[in-house]
Amino acid sequence: MKSFLVTLSTTVSLYVGIEDVLQTRYPRQILLRLDSFEADVLAQVQSEVAATLDRYGLEAVDRVEYRVLSFPVFRVEDKFSAVQELVIGFAGSVAALELIPLEDYNRLVAEPVSLEENEVLVYYNRGPYEHATLEFLDRTFVVKESLASLPGNGLSTTETFGSYYVIVQDLGMMQELSKHPTLQGRGAAMAGYGLGFDLNTSRERAVAFYNDLKNALPRQEAAPVWVESRDEARGEFHVLYGGLFFLGAFLGTLFVMGTVLIIYYKQITEGFEDRRRYLILRQVGMSSLEVRSSIKSQVLSVFFLPLAAAGVHVAFAFPMITKLLVVLNLSNRSLFALCTALTFAAFALLYTLVYRATTRVYYRLAAA
Repeated sequence: MKSFLVTLSTTVSLYVGIEDVLQTRYPRQILLRLDSFEADVLAQVQSEVAATLDRYGLEAVDRVEYRVLSFPVFRVEDKFSAVQELVIGFAGSVAALELIPLEDYNRLVAEPVSLEENEVLVYYNRGPYEHATLEFLDRTFVVKESLASLPGNGLSTTETFGSYYVIVQDLGMMQELSKHPTLQGRGAAMAGYGLGFDLNTSRERAVAFYNDLKNALPRQEAAPVWVESRDEARGEFHVLYGGLFFLGAFLGTLFVMGTVLIIYYKQITEGFEDRRRYLILRQVGMSSLEVRSSIKSQVLSVFFLPLAAAGVHVAFAFPMITKLLVVLNLSNRSLFALCTALTFAAFALLYTLVYRATTRVYYRLAAA
């Protein structure tokens, strides 16, 4: 029963929340990522984007654009260790540390900020960063502010691991950290450039724009360019999550039918076995109303104790399931909670109907 509730509620929430999934997976309609922030390469890419927009007569809306230096790290409180620094016995959470220059951040916000040399702004896409400092590569930075949001959510295309976006004073500091002796020859730091924007046009035209842009962008092995489109991916997500929903509904229906039939016929069998006992109770003076009440109480416990236990199990498993759904890009906890509650209510209603039918048959058998 618990497996049925979890399977059906998760597949329903994924299918119903496809638009939320797409918004999480693709924070903008068009996403572009480049494994370099060399000025000449960026100029070429930006030129092709502008030319494609001009050909379609479109304008980039809610544009998010920044250079980034990314490190895979392990975190313990305010200490971030690059993979190369790990020692045996190290314990910490896996994350990505994304360094963004202040110049790029100020282009994204309405009110520019300023930073001293060792000051940073921090945005964590899983919640607030609660420490006053951040230690990384023998440097201790003072956290001037823990940001509640970042335009485009950092254009993150996956939520498998948490990402810490750290706004540093300038590009020179990023380059200085990338040349740290610990990282030399290890390839731990990855330079990149992210661009995302929306288009005020139809989905069909947005997909055509995406295909033309993808073909127009330069193909370089040294700095490959990846382009993604929310509208182009929508069909694939409907197929994938629609298939999961079908499997969840199909397996759930089989499980419900099996469970209901097993309990129903078990109770009917017990009704035949208990007929003699209830006959004796009536002979010693128990009224029909008291017999009916006893039957209802017995059948009620058989039906609804397992349902209550399944509800408790699902409630305790809820935090873990929401973390698993984040991997599938569904971060809307309220939607999953609603789908779980409705699934449980529908199952409880079906159980009630079967309980009433079983009670009537059980009583007829016991009273015969």
